[in-house]
Amino acid sequence: MSHFRIQELYLTQGDSLTLDNLYRVRYVLNAGGVCLLPSDTCYAVAGAPLVQNVSDRVRVLRGGNEPLPVSVDSLTMLDRWGQLSCPERRVVDTHCPGPITMVCEARAHVAHFVSDRLGTCGTFGFRIPDSIVERDIVSFLDVPVTTCALRDLSGQVCKNFDDAIDLFRGRLSEFEDPPLALAIKRHSFAYSDVSTVISVKSKAHEPPQVQVIREGAIDTKALQKSISDFVFSEFEDWT
Repeated sequence: MSHFRIQELYLTQGDSLTLDNLYRVRYVLNAGGVCLLPSDTCYAVAGAPLVQNVSDRVRVLRGGNEPLPVSVDSLTMLDRWGQLSCPERRVVDTHCPGPITMVCEARAHVAHFVSDRLGTCGTFGFRIPDSIVERDIVSFLDVPVTTCALRDLSGQVCKNFDDAIDLFRGRLSEFEDPPLALAIKRHSFAYSDVSTVISVKSKAHEPPQVQVIREGAIDTKALQKSISDFVFSEFEDWT
């Protein structure tokens, strides 16, 4: 078994990373490493899916073979990867940043990559997180980052750092050549429930509908209501 070390990074009093630590995270992720970090609702495994083999490592570490969602820092970053309809933008403008994962259509130039690395077919799930740590890391790398909930053998997410890092370390030890690894500790999370996972379905001559894939922190009725609300980002569709 290979020897490895998980470097622990500490947050400032404002629950953010110093510039020096952001450089450390960027170096590790761009080198194919992984980071245990506090997301909006629990501890998550972060990796840079643009780097070869990282998606496979993240799947092993987080537990499970479900498609990998990514975090983006803004609609501007998302627009480089995905295409949102007006109803989808209404939901994002109303509820993001926050504990919501939306499945959207991938742009043509990344569709093959999305299928190969994220395990989906022409679509992918994305979040704009409330977590300052998560959003700062994504902004500093300037690319979407996988931030998948770390789950134990019973399928429960990890909110306790000691439990999370023990599980993280155990799964890292299964690799013949473990990747570089970082861990970031936080004492609390912004939301007690998991993120709500949705897609928005639109049919001709029918109002768009929110399809809930997983119930979570945001109420379904609130999501459906936001589809009918006008938001400023739609102004660009008029011009």
